[in-house]
Amino acid sequence: MVEAFTNDECLELIYSIKKYEFLYNPYDKHYKNKVMREQAWNDVISKVGKPVGLCKRKWDLLRQRFIRCHKKQKKLKNNAVKEETWVYFKLLDFLHVILPKK
Repeated sequence: MVEAFTNDECLELIYSIKKYEFLYNPYDKHYKNKVMREQAWNDVISKVGKPVGLCKRKWDLLRQRFIRCHKKQKKLKNNAVKEETWVYFKLLDFLHVILPKK
C-alpha cells in the first residue's frame, strides 16, 4: 500500500508533474531521456517532500484512476447519467493526451 499523501501533497505532485510533459506523455520527444526524467523527478520530490519511489507510485495510481474515471464518464455520458466527481479528475485533464483516440 502507498504511504498516505495529504490532499496538499497530491495537489503539489499533480502540479509539479504537469510542468514536465515528458513524464506522462509517451509521444513527447524527451519521454525516453533518462537524464531529463531524473532531473524532473528530483524537482518533483523536492516540492512534494516524499521519496521518489512513493511519488512515482502515487503518480501511477492517480494516472490509473484518471483513466478509469474517464472511461466510466464516457459510458455515463452515453447513457445520460451523472458525471464522475472524483476530486482530482479535472486537475488531471492534461492527461487526455495519453488517452486512446477512439
